[in-house]
Amino acid sequence: MRIKGEIYKKRSYKSSGLYHSTYITFIRVHPGIMINGENIIIIPILSDEMHRYEVGEHIDLNGRIEFLRIITSTGDRSFLPVPVIIPEGKIPIKKCVKFDEHKNVV
Repeated sequence: MRIKGEIYKKRSYKSSGLYHSTYITFIRVHPGIMINGENIIIIPILSDEMHRYEVGEHIDLNGRIEFLRIITSTGDRSFLPVPVIIPEGKIPIKKCVKFDEHKNVV
């Protein structure tokens, strides 16, 4: 699945499962992704390569969606599995446009 969006938030992540990622990045997908009848706008990505990107940058990647119980910012696992993007292959660096908090081009 091809996904385009804007980096919304990122933080360190301690993974102990199948995917040993050290970063979790949340992207705001435009116009959203329909999953099980719901339009998801913000979705997490588990990937070590996401540290190259800054909040506000636009990315374009290929990946698959899996439902996982992720570790939340409080250190607990999420109660229910949430949709997570797992990138396939290398994430190309395609920096498009960076915006400030007022949506002005930087």
